[in-house]
Amino acid sequence: MEVEKFRVMVRIFLVSFYIFSGISCSFQHQDVGNELMINWVINNKILKEQILAYIDSVETPNIADKVIMITHKSIEDTSIYTLGYCINISTLQYFPPSLFFKVDENFGFLLMENNVDFSLTEEALITIMKSYFPDQYDYYMKYGDYPPPITAREVLWRLTLKEDELVKKEELRN
Repeated sequence: MEVEKFRVMVRIFLVSFYIFSGISCSFQHQDVGNELMINWVINNKILKEQILAYIDSVETPNIADKVIMITHKSIEDTSIYTLGYCINISTLQYFPPSLFFKVDENFGFLLMENNVDFSLTEEALITIMKSYFPDQYDYYMKYGDYPPPITAREVLWRLTLKEDELVKKEELRN
């Protein structure tokens, strides 16, 4: 049990270190691909499979511009991931990503639960908007303000992983 607690603490430390290292990097002097710091990969095969299954099976009718968004919460040796889509740039204003990743060719964000002490710069929001939400970017350029949020019925998956095993999978709708 002590070894497992140590492993969890090391994992939390490493994630925190990478998050703070990434935040300290400037967004202003890199191209768009590097600017979003897509240098993370998903090592957990089960999580990767579930993300790809979510992308393949969960549709967002009439919404073409969307990015996979995952929220992570750790409780001792258990990780809880909630998979959904980000369809609004305003989501990233209020719930800033902790890191960016790619799974196969799909761009995504990872959010750490209760991340209230950090935010993205306006330059980063505009870059993301320009690359992944072009209609919202056009609105921003035309009116000089962020567009009103798009609404959609969401289908979320909540995955509970313990020791690299999927122990629970729930589908949430709102």
